[in-house]
Amino acid sequence: MKRAYKLLLLLIVIAGVIGLVVATSGSRDEPLDIVFICITNVYQFDRPVALFVATNLNTRPFEYVAIIERKTNDGWPVYNGRMPHNDYASSTISAGKDLRIVKLPPAGDAPWRISVLYYFPDTALGKVRWRVADFFYSHNLNNVGRLIHEGGKWYIAVGPEMRNDHVR
Repeated sequence: MKRAYKLLLLLIVIAGVIGLVVATSGSRDEPLDIVFICITNVYQFDRPVALFVATNLNTRPFEYVAIIERKTNDGWPVYNGRMPHNDYASSTISAGKDLRIVKLPPAGDAPWRISVLYYFPDTALGKVRWRVADFFYSHNLNNVGRLIHEGGKWYIAVGPEMRNDHVR
């Protein structure tokens, strides 16, 4: 009887912690819209560069990496596994701030676009949630762990399709 009581109490505590974590995991992530501004030679490159702007409409900062993607005969790249963004250092943009992206357009006539991979670093609460979830993961309770912290979320935003006749 005592053992059943302890088990019931433990389950109530676990359910309370999960409920609290789920209830406080609140802020919804806003998408990132990328806008092409202009082609300019202001940045002292040997040829004109493309200037894009996006605004972080979220209530927290995010880290991002921007690259140029090329369209092939098969269409735009589809990533399964390692992202080409991983080859570059990330930058941080504060909540509510504008992000200016300056990229050198690729040579050739194939269409291209800007691709931005961005993610939200864990807050202090997120790090605690991860430690609690990791306890459940390590005890083979993956579904409970995912309820508490599902891991890092990352997003990809892409700009408009561009052609080099925009650049000439």
